[in-house]
Amino acid sequence: MPQLVWTAKVHQANILRLRPLMASSLDLELQKRQSRDGYLLLREAGLPRHCQADAVVVAMHWKDSRSSLCHICVSSEEADHPESTRCWEVAVRLRRLLRPTDS
Repeated sequence: MPQLVWTAKVHQANILRLRPLMASSLDLELQKRQSRDGYLLLREAGLPRHCQADAVVVAMHWKDSRSSLCHICVSSEEADHPESTRCWEVAVRLRRLLRPTDS
């Protein structure tokens, strides 16, 4: 199971503003039922039913709202070399997307 984890300085409101861009460029949609203040869960959308188990999942967790430090975890159940998975591709593209707000 590939999993990539890093910490970035980004405010939760900025992530919510980037939601349409993440949906169009990364094919990630917010899982509203599993998200709450300080925790967001995004899941790869548009996969056929038989591929849903391999969907890329992004979990974002803010421990302290004052510092805006966000723990980001991108994972999937893909059984391939980590650098050749959709998980890896989404993680790299998400890091680039968040770079302007990352310190």
